[in-house]
Amino acid sequence: MKFVPPAKILIASDIFGMTEAFLRLARSLGPEPVPLCAHEDQALSFESEAEAYERFMQTGGIDAYVRRMCAVLAADPAITALVGFSAGATAGWIICGSVEAPRVGTAVLFYGSRIRDHAALRPACPVRLIFAEHEVGFDPGPLVQSLATRGIPAELVRGAGHGFMNELSTKYSPQLYRHFLGELRRHMAASDQG
Repeated sequence: MKFVPPAKILIASDIFGMTEAFLRLARSLGPEPVPLCAHEDQALSFESEAEAYERFMQTGGIDAYVRRMCAVLAADPAITALVGFSAGATAGWIICGSVEAPRVGTAVLFYGSRIRDHAALRPACPVRLIFAEHEVGFDPGPLVQSLATRGIPAELVRGAGHGFMNELSTKYSPQLYRHFLGELRRHMAASDQG
């Protein structure tokens, strides 16, 4: 089956922001991706994850990211899907449990480790959560099990580390990147057709 992307996909970055690797991934998902940076200043670049995280937290963290995501969704009614990575996944999860959710036809969220702080949310749109098995500071296994018990599609990618879809991450996995890029394309094509 040929990949037919939905009208528009909002693609929310991790804390590294608008890197060339992130933009390449966004472009591979459709002709009109709407990339959203974790930082208000999209021109920022970082030497390390610690530097990116510190800047993210200094400029409002997840709350600011959620506000920017809401503004983008409100400004562009053609957006029908959401893909998020790390902080972008957590912000996306919060959106999926908000009044903005009915506008989002589907969401696929990767390694949003801070979803654990918002686990009680009930998504109001179809969502798929994909967690890395290895996270610094917490074991995602119980969270995945708890979400799945509530009927929320959540899965644990065995052997994967946080950032497996980010070419700049030390946990990047080319095999998992190709696998999940193919799954994203199939998911988005299927969600656009019904």
